Amino acid sequence: MKVTQQEIADILNLSDTTVSRCFTNHPKINPETRSKVFQLANKLGYSYRAVRNTNKAGDEQDCSTIAVLVGFPKEEMREGDTASKILNGISERAAISGTAIQVYYLNPDEFSIAPGARRAVKNVNISDWSGVLLMFPFNVESVKNLIGKVPTLSILDDYDELSLDCVESDQHHGINAIMDRLIALGHTNIGFVSWEYQIKTKWADRRFGTYLEHMYLSGLKVNPENIINMLPGRRIATNDIAEYLAGRTRAGATAWVFAADHQAYYTLPGLKKYGIEVPRDCSITGFDGMLPPEGLPQLTTVAVPLEEIGFSAVHELERKMTSGIPKCRHVMVAGKLIKGETTSLAPPI
Repeated sequence: MKVTQQEIADILNLSDTTVSRCFTNHPKINPETRSKVFQLANKLGYSYRAVRNTNKAGDEQDCSTIAVLVGFPKEEMREGDTASKILNGISERAAISGTAIQVYYLNPDEFSIAPGARRAVKNVNISDWSGVLLMFPFNVESVKNLIGKVPTLSILDDYDELSLDCVESDQHHGINAIMDRLIALGHTNIGFVSWEYQIKTKWADRRFGTYLEHMYLSGLKVNPENIINMLPGRRIATNDIAEYLAGRTRAGATAWVFAADHQAYYTLPGLKKYGIEVPRDCSITGFDGMLPPEGLPQLTTVAVPLEEIGFSAVHELERKMTSGIPKCRHVMVAGKLIKGETTSLAPPI
């Protein structure tokens, strides 16, 4: 059933005029209100466009349509999470440029496009799209077949095997800021932690690579036993990480760099269960800038400007759509270090 602007207005207790103005980037609309409207529209699958000059003949027909393929279940999307913030930025840029946005939530394990396929999602022809944004990783072969049919750009996840434009956070800048912070606090025995995912995550690899580089350039020793789920043959289940880190902390590790905030927040209660107090016994850092779940401290982390990444992604895709097939570009947006409550001076040896 097709979602209407009136339904969005009713759910948010707003006037239909206010909702309509959100989609035309009206200057009198409060940014917080616009954000709530965009988030709900994206969650409900509402396809919208913002026509900047309705007096022009053919605006309806000439409006470009960008499909956003999200490798994430719609029912798990929450206000303020990574996906919703990126979609806010996408919506903001689309409102400025008068571009229609169609959001599809897909299971990346089931997403498959054959070389001759005409459709990427049920009942929708790829030829109906002017461009595609990919959010969260999909299998390489399907992405390869997609980019041969329509201008495509990936958000956050790079595909080294393909000539595919990407807009992501500056992993190098962020991890270097975290490492500088830990070393300034006197930490030298620093480990790196990630989870094991079904689809390989390039962002974790890049963050790990920068960690290794920083350890080397700082003259610090890398202990393989303090590297979790990044080295071949060394795999620890998510539910067992807290117990393992507790043991390694007692063995002398004083700081743990997590590849992402959600991993660190998940592990913090487990560390306490095994008798490790953060940051008294060890310091913990994350990456992304998530707000802490209720009852947990603010991580020391890097706040990624997700709205700006979404905004830039549409801008770069529009450039690709209007310029034919320009040279592949990789755009990195730097984040900001947050000195949270999970780091402190290294404990005395």
